[in-house]
Amino acid sequence: MEREDGALEVINKRGVPMCELRRPSRSELQALSGDMVGFWRTQTLLAAVELGLLHGLPGTTEQLAERCKLPVDWCARLLRALGELGLVSRQGTLWRTTERGALLHPEHPLSLQEAASHWGRDCSRLWEALPTALRGDANWKPPSFFEQLAKEEARLESYHRMMASYARHDYGALAEHLPHLTSGTVLDAGGGTGTLLHELLHRRPELQGVLLERPEVARLATVPPSLSGRLQLRAGDLFQPWGVQAEAIFLTRVLHDWEDEEALRILIRARESLQPGGRLYAVELLLGTAEPDMSGGLLDLHMLVSTGGRERTEAQFHALFERAGLRLIERQSIPGGIHSILTVTRDGLTPASSSLP
Repeated sequence: MEREDGALEVINKRGVPMCELRRPSRSELQALSGDMVGFWRTQTLLAAVELGLLHGLPGTTEQLAERCKLPVDWCARLLRALGELGLVSRQGTLWRTTERGALLHPEHPLSLQEAASHWGRDCSRLWEALPTALRGDANWKPPSFFEQLAKEEARLESYHRMMASYARHDYGALAEHLPHLTSGTVLDAGGGTGTLLHELLHRRPELQGVLLERPEVARLATVPPSLSGRLQLRAGDLFQPWGVQAEAIFLTRVLHDWEDEEALRILIRARESLQPGGRLYAVELLLGTAEPDMSGGLLDLHMLVSTGGRERTEAQFHALFERAGLRLIERQSIPGGIHSILTVTRDGLTPASSSLP
């Protein structure tokens, strides 16, 4: 039965109250409305980063307004919004960053400052094309994402600083899941500025490494003094012959940038570069197939509108590998993350087609 205060009271067969259940604090309408204005959060984070507000903490509202050259009242309004997002807290008159808010500071080892700009400025307009893309409109083509990045040096550098932060968070302990990878040459294809490969080589001193990236990205990469003589930077095109052989190849969040035919071309190039007995490690998010797991759906749509790529299920990866003459032999979930390591071999197999598509 419902009480006057809105609580639901459960009565047993003897008429004795057993427990109280309170209705959800948010209705479905309120929850849906909150989803509709998700861009409020994105743009608030972007404003905080571009105004440098969090760099001035701790401080009072007046001090922060002066540092950021904002009217005091306007500054207070932004601080309140950041407080609602859990990025700042107030103790008396003093504002401080929370643990979450500290991630937006440029000096944080996992800084997401560049990510705030990427998601808030570079990506927001892309989503306006989603209905057109989903209709399969012949006049719509996915953006030439990487080609556009190559034309804008500042944006390119910002993007790869962001990707390095994500890589440090997601792949720092990757070596722990590959205990057998102790010697030989590791090729990281499409590995950005080399964050994953640096970590792997530091943990496994018997390994040699090759970082293969687009020319404009390879120019941003550096070889740390501690890896001198063990790490080679190689400029190239993932769709053309790689010109290097390796016992282990990493494709880390590369295949999801492309539709199946382009991903197949990359896998065939990887097969050409993989030594007999070697292993290809594809690190990817796997879409769930068991009800009610719908995780990854939004990211899948983002890949569609940003690069024309897609997220995939394990079965879809399995089929793609088979077409490239590769066999999936193991899948490992990375604890604490959203990614899986798909271990693939070429031994005894040939591609479904002898020529590249």
